[in-house]
Amino acid sequence: MTLEEIVERLKRKKIKLTTQRMEVIKFVSEMKKGHFEVKDLFTVLSKKIPSLSIATLYSVLYLLEELGVIYSFSDGQKTVFDFNPEPHAHFICKECGKIEDVEIKKLELGEINGKREKVELIVKGVCEDCLKKVKP
Repeated sequence: MTLEEIVERLKRKKIKLTTQRMEVIKFVSEMKKGHFEVKDLFTVLSKKIPSLSIATLYSVLYLLEELGVIYSFSDGQKTVFDFNPEPHAHFICKECGKIEDVEIKKLELGEINGKREKVELIVKGVCEDCLKKVKP
């Protein structure tokens, strides 16, 4: 989603576009893919926006998740924000913590009585790089 599309959606929801929000939204709109913890995003963004607080960053990220621009998931220990809005699964290496996107070729869900909002598929194991480090 482009910056302009995100801004238009926020305006329709009558959400105030503060300088801090706009800087975070601009940063997110420029990200194509990636997985980030809030602390990592905060480290990068606080250099550009010294007045940014962790609470504001969380607020903007959850607002963008509500709009479908990004989404969050838990790796079992922390919340991770994903900048790839396309449907996909995740592979998480239990050795180094690396998170990789995994294409979903076919996923059929049974009937759900209610509104489905989010489906998460997380595969945990050891990545190829970590396997190479282990001597047979």
